Amino acid sequence: MNPALLGITLDVPATVEAAFRQGHGEGGLAALLNRVQIAPVVSVDAAVMQSELERTANTFAVPALNAGVELVNGSVQATEPQVGRVLNISATIAAVQADPGAVLADGSLGLVMSEVTPTVLDSSPLV
Repeated sequence: MNPALLGITLDVPATVEAAFRQGHGEGGLAALLNRVQIAPVVSVDAAVMQSELERTANTFAVPALNAGVELVNGSVQATEPQVGRVLNISATIAAVQADPGAVLADGSLGLVMSEVTPTVLDSSPLV
């Protein structure tokens, strides 16, 4: 997914200004002779990100499955429940806001998922 669709943008003027300050500031001659890393200035529009994550959340969701019963070779057997997961939008936004440059640096967005517990955990009384 394009970072801009998530409201993540590189603030080019601010990044250039930071590089300019580094080259013309306290570093002086040492800044010219040594390699200096300038972190990009990244902006996050949380409202845009929330809207896009809400729009696509079902893509990442895995529904919880209740315990149940199935018929196997004429015999009724209990089936195990399965935990589901949903996208935790607010936690995902908070993680991106904490380190927005990481998303642009490696091109991946770590989604924060929350578990969904099935309603029926034991179907053995039905067997």
